[in-house]
Amino acid sequence: MAFRRVCIALGFFCLVLFIIQSPAASIDMLSSFGGSSVDSFGDVAGNNPGGTTFGQTFVIHGSDAAAQNLTFMVRPYYPTTAPQQITFQAFIMAWSGSRPTGSVLFASSPLTTTGSTFAWETFSLPLGGALLQRDQNYVAFFTADNFLDGIRSDAGMAINGNVYSEGTFVSHYGESGFNSLLTSDWSAPFGSSYDLAIKLDYQAVPEPSSALILLFGLGALPVWRRLKKQR
Repeated sequence: MAFRRVCIALGFFCLVLFIIQSPAASIDMLSSFGGSSVDSFGDVAGNNPGGTTFGQTFVIHGSDAAAQNLTFMVRPYYPTTAPQQITFQAFIMAWSGSRPTGSVLFASSPLTTTGSTFAWETFSLPLGGALLQRDQNYVAFFTADNFLDGIRSDAGMAINGNVYSEGTFVSHYGESGFNSLLTSDWSAPFGSSYDLAIKLDYQAVPEPSSALILLFGLGALPVWRRLKKQR
């Protein structure tokens, strides 16, 4: 019995090690950033009353994945054109083709820019292993909708040309709160011509069948040893 418990414990250890050593990858539109921006998101952003939200759609192929980190760049319009720094959040949700759908998979804590006008600031957020299902469309989006106070506090985001063929830049204008993002369609104002300059790091999750085979093999080891002794 003690040997069997050791084998089972070893099986779980190997399974955890298998998951840890699964290949890491990223969707990277940030490393090719050339200095362009899309303007502007936030509260009373530009000429848009209410909130304005920017997002980037994406998809994971091959296997399910655990989201690891999200990196992006923002430049505030404070103090020249906005009287206060922008406070916003980053979210990841499934994408229906026209709006976020389902449950919130990731929501950051409140984020606030701290620099001067047009000075780029880089944000890097751990995503806590949020599960991304293969072949499902998702959207990473950036919004001040939970902090609307009617005072202009907008900012620009780093953007690239179409460097990612399986997603695009999307936006939503004139929100009165976060729920507005989920109840009306978004637009792709530039078609498929632009992507937000973001980098999403993720790690592949092994197929359940692989994990079960590993555990079954290790669990059957004591039986095989007993049969071998009886011969």
